[in-house]
Amino acid sequence: MEYAKTLIDEETGEEYPYNESFENESYFYEISVQYGDKDGELNILKAGSHIEFDDGSWLDFDIAPERLFPQKDKLEESDLLKIMNFLFENIDKATLLSKKEMDAIYNKYLKSLKS
Repeated sequence: MEYAKTLIDEETGEEYPYNESFENESYFYEISVQYGDKDGELNILKAGSHIEFDDGSWLDFDIAPERLFPQKDKLEESDLLKIMNFLFENIDKATLLSKKEMDAIYNKYLKSLKS
């Protein structure tokens, strides 16, 4: 994936390519990350955050960024770094879902749309 921007952590020198989009007083950030030996994208939405790994698995965080930054329709780069640090400090509370589990969830969602 191509990214339009680069987030730089001044403390560590780490660079994170990312994209952002905004719609209806909401935001969506896709940040290129690496966790262990896996590459993926950290997706940050007002209502939640997760990492989609290249192998199709997800690491789902039970943390809504809107609770950390209430009433914000756009996050600053410093906010994104704060969220990333918070998520990775609390990674033991995240849920890892395999590609098979994600496919089952998605199929269930599709069936609910037809009902």
